[in-house]
Amino acid sequence: MVLKINSQLAGLPFCWNFVGNSADKEMASENLIVPLMAMVGELTRRQRELIKILQNKDKEIEDYKSQGGKTTRKHIETQEFVETAFENTMLMSKGFEEEVKSFGSSAFDDSGQDLYRQIMTKHSWLHRQKNDTETESSSLDEEELPVNDTSDQGRKPSTGTSWGSSRLPPSVTGPPSQKSPNKSPASSKSNTPDTSPIKDTELMRRQALERRLESDEAKKHEKTKKKKKMAF
Repeated sequence: MVLKINSQLAGLPFCWNFVGNSADKEMASENLIVPLMAMVGELTRRQRELIKILQNKDKEIEDYKSQGGKTTRKHIETQEFVETAFENTMLMSKGFEEEVKSFGSSAFDDSGQDLYRQIMTKHSWLHRQKNDTETESSSLDEEELPVNDTSDQGRKPSTGTSWGSSRLPPSVTGPPSQKSPNKSPASSKSNTPDTSPIKDTELMRRQALERRLESDEAKKHEKTKKKKKMAF
């Protein structure tokens, strides 16, 4: 199908050829069939609301008449609205026959186009809102944490480095000791001796280095105190 448009736009010729290809069934259903069904449902709902308004208006007019109120002009006086009589009148009217002959060609007039636009806008907004709520609920589920951690992993103390080992340089502390997971504490104690000359010398070096660092810090504090006294 080729749709040709030959017109003028702002005084200039506007010529365009729209080449239409066959669409799949899902596209026709989402953009034509389902919106038309929604339009029929919305028009039916509006018709019911109008019927309720007319019935309330009839009650109001009846109350005015019971109090002695009358219309000043006879031709504006209306009969009481009856839904069944109205439907039978519409079925026997000439307009109903003409509408069936046109077979829905007047469905997309100005009011029909506005209704279609309103329905599609509302549908897209509801679909987007639904996706946003599902995304928020999934993110909350992922971020949710347990209140009480009663597992063994939560009871284990933190295995961080001590103050002395973090303060000393790696050349003095040496590489960190690695414990094999299969060996028990009893077997490791039995395999390694409690004291050795190497460990004693290493321990002495660490202690000497710590004392030296402490003395350096003490000297720095004394120098700062002397400077403050000289300033005073």
